[in-house]
Amino acid sequence: MRMSRLIVLLLPLVFGSACFPTRYISGNSWRYLTYEQSHFTSAQAPDELALRVIELLTRRGFPLVNRRETAPGKLVYQFKGFRETVAQLSTSSKRNSSEVDSTSIGSVFYAEIEPLGTGSSLVLSGWSSRDGLETCTKADPTPLGCDFALGVAWADSRPLNGREEAELIRGMLIELGMTEKSSMAAR
Repeated sequence: MRMSRLIVLLLPLVFGSACFPTRYISGNSWRYLTYEQSHFTSAQAPDELALRVIELLTRRGFPLVNRRETAPGKLVYQFKGFRETVAQLSTSSKRNSSEVDSTSIGSVFYAEIEPLGTGSSLVLSGWSSRDGLETCTKADPTPLGCDFALGVAWADSRPLNGREEAELIRGMLIELGMTEKSSMAAR
């Protein structure tokens, strides 16, 4: 009796390592960062800050793909890039053959910049992406909305949960703060 329970308990561990769990994805940096941790106040004018953010994200592999005014004076900049390509071997019983399916994993970042006194305010957020589409849902939209619900099933061992995006945002804000302090000291 004990042996059969042990086998029942071990079967998922043994066979589960060969199969990836199916997850529903909608990953963004807000799962890991608060508003305060994603916000930066700058003495620079909005256009100057936007150029600096564009430079930093492009250097990290996320070029600017869109810019939209969402409110008077408030601009949202969208950046996209790929992190890796995941390949899976799939077999077709109809043709008795194997095929390789590939999926591109990436990130989409949003920089919301608006005037604040003589300077500007920046809020950075990021979403995981799959084949170039954000992992957003209508309940969890991006700053530019969510026209499609990519909270679809994802069979892979790595969750697309927004952790990588949050880490990049932390690094960006640290670098922006350091360059802001050094440029203020130079004046």
